[in-house]
Amino acid sequence: MCIRDRYQRRVHGESLSIATKEKDKVAREYEGVNEKYNTLQKELTEVKEEYERHNQELTAKLSQAELALSELRKELNGRQEQCELLQSDSAKAAMQHKESVENLTSKLKAISLLKDQIEKELTAKKTLLEDERAQHEAAMKVKDLELERLKQIEIQFTELQTKHVSVSYTHLRAHETVLDLVCRLLLEKKKKTK
Repeated sequence: MCIRDRYQRRVHGESLSIATKEKDKVAREYEGVNEKYNTLQKELTEVKEEYERHNQELTAKLSQAELALSELRKELNGRQEQCELLQSDSAKAAMQHKESVENLTSKLKAISLLKDQIEKELTAKKTLLEDERAQHEAAMKVKDLELERLKQIEIQFTELQTKHVSVSYTHLRAHETVLDLVCRLLLEKKKKTK
């Protein structure tokens, strides 16, 4: 009877030890997930700030380009009026008008090319920002999944804290590993030799 009591106490102690190890493991996983969540939050804030900064820079560049374009259009209109007035005076004035128009046309083409380039840059930046937003949305989804896992871990952790159940010798035998089996057989062999 005494050996049986000792064995039951030992089994109960091992069950408590296993429960404590599981509890520590779950607590470590909880801390790791919490650190990942904080890191993702910081990265998301940095990306949002960078997005706002890029957006402001691109808006400023676009407004500058539009101002330059409107000034050049005004200049073009003024030059064209001057050329029309000079055209009636002489052929020399007509040549000057032609050269002026050609210069302004080339400037307008250059500005148009600049505008196209700025629009391409804006489109590329917008695509890049949308890709970054998509990546961060994916990261947020991962974070949500990790949070869900963290909640499950907390539930398991709470269950482990509140539930310490003794199990029977038959139950332990049903769940013993190869290592446990070897240890048990060695102990039984040692008892037989005594």
